[in-house]
Amino acid sequence: MLRRFTIALLAVLFMLPIGELSAQPGQLGDVLRLRSELERNRSLIERAREQVEARQDPIAARLLETAGQLLQQAFDAFDERTPEGYEVARRLGEQSRRTTLDVLARLRDSESSDEKVLARLEQVEERLRQVREFMPPNPGRGVESLYTTARRALDRAWEFYRAGNYRPALKLAEQVDRTIRRLTGPGGPGGRRAIGQFDERRNGVGDLIAQARLAVADCESPNAERLLAEAERRLIVADELHGARRYLLALGALADARNAASRAIRDCAGEDNLQRRYDELSQELTRLEERLGEVTGTAADGARKLADQAGEQLRRAADELASGRVDEATISLRAAQLALRQANELLRGAP
Repeated sequence: MLRRFTIALLAVLFMLPIGELSAQPGQLGDVLRLRSELERNRSLIERAREQVEARQDPIAARLLETAGQLLQQAFDAFDERTPEGYEVARRLGEQSRRTTLDVLARLRDSESSDEKVLARLEQVEERLRQVREFMPPNPGRGVESLYTTARRALDRAWEFYRAGNYRPALKLAEQVDRTIRRLTGPGGPGGRRAIGQFDERRNGVGDLIAQARLAVADCESPNAERLLAEAERRLIVADELHGARRYLLALGALADARNAASRAIRDCAGEDNLQRRYDELSQELTRLEERLGEVTGTAADGARKLADQAGEQLRRAADELASGRVDEATISLRAAQLALRQANELLRGAP
């Protein structure tokens, strides 16, 4: 009877978890607690593994792998079932647990650090993008050199961030931000040069945009309208940057506004735009003629006469475009457009 009880007790001994060993190794209660502690460590590692996979932190993943290896060695030592083996298992289990707790602490810290550093990097990235976007042509060797240095430093900061090294990433981001302030502020190499040029150029760009408005209103080109809207937007940005004392960027925005306004004017005045208007009006005439085949009455008769006039003006415009007579082609296209508009208005109430 006693023998059976001893065998049953030993079976339970190696099936149940065991806790921390505080008395001499080999004592029944200590062995049971040690086993329990090792099993809890296993559960802790599994929970940590889920978080590491979700965070995709390579450093935490390596630490957790070490914790798992230590725990496996602890189980191997425990399975020796000797006092020495239990002591080794206790020490290795403690190391495994501490390492796992370090992983969890890192994940908690990195969650807040990650968001903070990411927000700062994105902020500095946007400011550096504006420097590149609004940098005026030929800003000077000093400006180009500072920008290149800042760009490389920020790229390096992103590399640190992706590797989970948030402190050096944030440090580099702050350095880049200081470089940007130096680039664009009134005391920087670009800022000093830009201060005296802004007002004069601002007036010239404003006049050019006014000319573009007149040209676009007359030519009815969607592309020219888009370019004019871009010019007006860039002018607003230039004023905002100037008000913020970011003089170099303000000068660059003025250059962009001038370029967009000039392209809008060229789009309206060029032969490419006239050819596009000719094609669009020809298609509109075709649609009008198709509709005229389906309607009758006084309005339809008047619309047919206007359609004939539009067709005649378009044939004239085609000849003028072929011979390079841009001014005459512009007049013919306007006449065709007017005739088509009047014809469509007549048909608006037709059945």
